[in-house]
Amino acid sequence: MFPLSLLLLSLVLWGGAIYGTIYPIWFLSIMLFIFVAIYLTKLLLNKEHDLVIVASFFAVGSVFIGNWVYGVWTENHYPLQPIIVSRIFLILATFVGAALLFMYGAALISYRRTRGNIEKERLVAKTKENWLNKLKFLSNREKQEELTLVLGEAVPEKTEKDLKIAE
Repeated sequence: MFPLSLLLLSLVLWGGAIYGTIYPIWFLSIMLFIFVAIYLTKLLLNKEHDLVIVASFFAVGSVFIGNWVYGVWTENHYPLQPIIVSRIFLILATFVGAALLFMYGAALISYRRTRGNIEKERLVAKTKENWLNKLKFLSNREKQEELTLVLGEAVPEKTEKDLKIAE
Protein backbone atom coordinates (compact mmCIF):
# COMPACT_ATOMS: atom_id res chain seq x y z
CA MET A 1 0.00 0.00 0.00
CA PHE A 2 2.83 2.38 0.85
CA PRO A 3 4.57 2.14 -2.57
CA LEU A 4 1.26 2.84 -4.30
CA SER A 5 0.80 6.02 -2.27
CA LEU A 6 4.32 7.08 -3.29
CA LEU A 7 3.40 6.43 -6.92
CA LEU A 8 0.21 8.46 -6.52
CA LEU A 9 2.16 11.35 -4.96
CA SER A 10 4.72 11.29 -7.76
CA LEU A 11 1.98 11.23 -10.40
CA VAL A 12 0.30 14.22 -8.73
CA LEU A 13 3.64 16.05 -8.85
CA TRP A 14 4.06 15.05 -12.50
CA GLY A 15 0.55 16.23 -13.37
CA GLY A 16 1.20 19.55 -11.63
CA ALA A 17 4.40 19.96 -13.61
CA ILE A 18 2.56 19.32 -16.88
CA TYR A 19 -0.05 21.86 -15.83
CA GLY A 20 2.66 24.44 -15.23
CA THR A 21 3.46 24.25 -11.54
CA ILE A 22 7.12 24.86 -10.75
CA TYR A 23 8.33 23.10 -7.60
CA PRO A 24 11.44 24.11 -5.65
CA ILE A 25 14.48 22.04 -6.55
CA TRP A 26 15.23 21.32 -2.87
CA PHE A 27 11.77 19.75 -2.44
CA LEU A 28 12.25 17.47 -5.44
CA SER A 29 15.77 16.57 -4.28
CA ILE A 30 14.39 15.49 -0.90
CA MET A 31 11.69 13.44 -2.64
CA LEU A 32 14.26 11.69 -4.81
CA PHE A 33 16.43 10.97 -1.77
CA ILE A 34 13.42 9.51 0.09
CA PHE A 35 12.56 7.24 -2.86
CA VAL A 36 16.14 5.98 -3.13
CA ALA A 37 16.32 5.40 0.66
CA ILE A 38 13.02 3.46 0.68
CA TYR A 39 14.09 1.35 -2.30
CA LEU A 40 17.49 0.52 -0.81
CA THR A 41 16.02 -0.42 2.58
CA LYS A 42 13.48 -2.70 0.90
CA LEU A 43 16.23 -4.21 -1.21
CA LEU A 44 18.63 -4.77 1.67
CA LEU A 45 16.09 -5.94 4.27
CA ASN A 46 13.60 -7.94 2.19
CA LYS A 47 15.78 -8.63 -0.86
CA GLU A 48 12.93 -7.69 -3.18
CA HIS A 49 12.88 -5.27 -6.08
CA ASP A 50 9.86 -2.96 -6.05
CA LEU A 51 9.12 -1.63 -9.52
CA VAL A 52 6.46 0.75 -8.16
CA ILE A 53 9.08 2.67 -6.17
CA VAL A 54 11.35 2.76 -9.22
CA ALA A 55 8.47 4.12 -11.32
CA SER A 56 7.83 6.78 -8.66
CA PHE A 57 11.52 7.68 -8.72
CA PHE A 58 11.47 8.10 -12.51
CA ALA A 59 8.31 10.24 -12.36
CA VAL A 60 9.77 12.59 -9.75
CA GLY A 61 13.10 12.54 -11.59
CA SER A 62 11.43 13.74 -14.79
CA VAL A 63 9.73 16.55 -12.83
CA PHE A 64 13.14 17.41 -11.37
CA ILE A 65 14.69 17.60 -14.85
CA GLY A 66 11.79 19.72 -16.16
CA ASN A 67 12.09 22.18 -13.27
CA TRP A 68 15.86 22.35 -13.63
CA VAL A 69 15.50 23.17 -17.34
CA TYR A 70 12.93 25.84 -16.43
CA GLY A 71 15.38 27.47 -14.02
CA VAL A 72 18.26 27.41 -16.49
CA TRP A 73 16.05 28.71 -19.31
CA THR A 74 14.71 31.55 -17.16
CA GLU A 75 18.18 32.66 -16.02
CA ASN A 76 19.64 32.80 -19.53
CA HIS A 77 16.64 34.59 -21.16
CA TYR A 78 16.36 32.40 -24.22
CA PRO A 79 13.73 33.41 -26.82
CA LEU A 80 11.28 30.51 -26.22
CA GLN A 81 8.95 30.46 -23.25
CA PRO A 82 10.60 28.57 -20.36
CA ILE A 83 7.41 26.70 -19.42
CA ILE A 84 7.12 25.23 -22.93
CA VAL A 85 10.71 24.04 -22.94
CA SER A 86 10.23 22.70 -19.41
CA ARG A 87 7.23 20.64 -20.55
CA ILE A 88 9.13 19.31 -23.55
CA PHE A 89 12.01 18.16 -21.35
CA LEU A 90 9.52 16.76 -18.82
CA ILE A 91 7.90 14.59 -21.48
CA LEU A 92 11.27 13.52 -22.91
CA ALA A 93 12.54 12.59 -19.44
CA THR A 94 9.30 10.66 -18.81
CA PHE A 95 9.79 8.62 -21.99
CA VAL A 96 13.42 7.92 -21.09
CA GLY A 97 12.36 6.92 -17.55
CA ALA A 98 9.63 4.61 -18.89
CA ALA A 99 12.14 2.96 -21.23
CA LEU A 100 14.59 2.47 -18.36
CA LEU A 101 11.79 1.08 -16.18
CA PHE A 102 10.84 -1.46 -18.85
CA MET A 103 14.48 -2.47 -19.30
CA TYR A 104 14.89 -2.87 -15.54
CA GLY A 105 11.72 -4.97 -15.33
CA ALA A 106 12.85 -7.15 -18.23
CA ALA A 107 16.24 -7.66 -16.59
CA LEU A 108 14.54 -8.73 -13.34
CA ILE A 109 12.28 -11.19 -15.16
CA SER A 110 15.24 -12.58 -17.10
CA TYR A 111 17.25 -12.96 -13.90
CA ARG A 112 14.40 -14.78 -12.16
CA ARG A 113 13.97 -17.14 -15.12
CA THR A 114 17.70 -17.86 -15.25
CA ARG A 115 17.80 -18.43 -11.52
CA GLY A 116 14.84 -20.78 -11.84
CA ASN A 117 16.58 -22.60 -14.69
CA ILE A 118 19.60 -23.18 -12.47
CA GLU A 119 17.36 -25.04 -10.01
CA LYS A 120 15.85 -27.04 -12.89
CA GLU A 121 19.31 -27.87 -14.20
CA ARG A 122 20.31 -29.22 -10.79
CA LEU A 123 17.20 -31.39 -10.76
CA VAL A 124 17.92 -32.65 -14.29
CA ALA A 125 21.53 -33.41 -13.32
CA LYS A 126 20.35 -35.44 -10.30
CA THR A 127 17.83 -37.32 -12.44
CA LYS A 128 20.48 -38.02 -15.08
CA GLU A 129 22.86 -39.26 -12.38
CA ASN A 130 20.17 -41.57 -10.96
CA TRP A 131 19.47 -43.02 -14.41
CA LEU A 132 23.18 -43.61 -15.02
CA ASN A 133 23.43 -45.44 -11.69
CA LYS A 134 20.42 -47.61 -12.63
CA LEU A 135 21.93 -48.41 -16.02
CA LYS A 136 25.24 -49.41 -14.38
CA PHE A 137 23.35 -51.69 -12.00
CA LEU A 138 21.41 -53.29 -14.84
CA SER A 139 24.55 -53.81 -16.94
CA ASN A 140 26.30 -55.47 -13.97
CA ARG A 141 23.23 -57.63 -13.40
CA GLU A 142 23.29 -58.93 -16.97
CA LYS A 143 26.89 -60.04 -16.50
CA GLN A 144 25.93 -62.21 -13.54
CA GLU A 145 24.38 -65.57 -14.38
CA GLU A 146 21.80 -65.62 -11.63
CA LEU A 147 20.43 -63.23 -9.08
CA THR A 148 20.42 -64.35 -5.47
CA LEU A 149 18.12 -62.65 -3.06
CA VAL A 150 18.22 -63.67 0.60
CA LEU A 151 14.85 -63.23 2.24
CA GLY A 152 15.56 -64.88 5.56
CA GLU A 153 16.72 -68.11 7.24
CA ALA A 154 15.87 -71.51 5.86
CA VAL A 155 13.18 -73.31 7.85
CA PRO A 156 13.08 -77.11 7.82
CA GLU A 157 9.97 -78.50 6.22
CA LYS A 158 7.47 -80.22 8.40
CA THR A 159 6.46 -83.72 7.51
CA GLU A 160 3.03 -85.31 7.94
CA LYS A 161 4.27 -87.05 11.01
CA ASP A 162 5.19 -83.75 12.66
CA LEU A 163 1.80 -82.34 11.80
CA LYS A 164 -0.06 -85.29 13.43
CA ILE A 165 1.91 -84.90 16.61
CA ALA A 166 1.05 -81.20 16.82
CA GLU A 167 -2.70 -81.99 16.69
